[in-house]
Amino acid sequence: MTKKNGPEKKRRFDRRAMETVSAKVNQLMQGQNFASLEEANMFLMENACGLKLDEFAYQPKTSLEQAQYIMWDAFDEPSKKKRIAMADQALAISQDCADAYVVLAEDRSRNIEEEIGFYRKGVEAGKRALGEETLQSSETHFWSDLRTRPYMRAINGLACALHSDEQFAEAIALWKELLRLNPNDNQGVRTLLAPALVEANLLAEAEDLFRAYAGETSAHMMYSRALCRFKKYGDSPLANDALKEAMEENSHVLELLWGVRKLPKRQPASYSPGSPEEAEGYVGIAIHSWIHTDRAIDWIADFISRAIQKRRLANTFPGLIAEPSSDNVVDINSLRRR
Repeated sequence: MTKKNGPEKKRRFDRRAMETVSAKVNQLMQGQNFASLEEANMFLMENACGLKLDEFAYQPKTSLEQAQYIMWDAFDEPSKKKRIAMADQALAISQDCADAYVVLAEDRSRNIEEEIGFYRKGVEAGKRALGEETLQSSETHFWSDLRTRPYMRAINGLACALHSDEQFAEAIALWKELLRLNPNDNQGVRTLLAPALVEANLLAEAEDLFRAYAGETSAHMMYSRALCRFKKYGDSPLANDALKEAMEENSHVLELLWGVRKLPKRQPASYSPGSPEEAEGYVGIAIHSWIHTDRAIDWIADFISRAIQKRRLANTFPGLIAEPSSDNVVDINSLRRR
């Protein structure tokens, strides 16, 4: 009996494909010496406003630029077979096209070993494409410069694959390198590094990361901080406060940690803060760390149980319950004495 291939699933929007817009605008602006931002905006209005994307002129000047242009189109290609063919085509033009190896890692690899192999080739291709001088220069603006992005994508892909293969030390080192290159962290590497550091019991380094991104309120950072504090201090005021703050930002994490809701097979491509999808993204990479930390899941249950108990008592005896104590424990005996 012949197996019929059903229609390929609709491909999610891939923001990497949008880099072609930036490339076209950059080329349009090349050689222009604008006296002010207003003058640059006026130039764009006169030369680009109203044009469709495919009407922008773009002329690759090198074989690598030609190969990269193919890959931007590949990111927008719904057919997996065609994406692979486009990656092969790009590599036939330039072996230094890191994004071609990224696509092969995503779409051609049959196992984790092959995936890691493709990403390693991508990292090496990115190094060759940029050159040692660019890589070492303090003047290089990683991520802002489009030329650096394929290299950075290959590093992140390699780190994720290595982490999946439980090669934690190298994965962590690669994520650290990406943050060194781009402290602004446009790739969101900190949300991957934080759970990895906590899982590896590198708790001092995890605390350094939390301080470096103190304003970060993602589930990845907040719950990683809570688990880090629990590992260091146990069921304590510091850990409880961190857990409370994490739950206030995204309570959907609890459903997944407790198994009330199953993790989807595929990680979400994007998510909004506080959403179920954000929770899926975090728990998908951190579930083992929680499970393998003694009493961590029970700690959450105990914390919630105490909070519910205190709320019930407060509703029953308004004004009788003082502000929550630092360890969030209600002294039932003190109520009896009253």
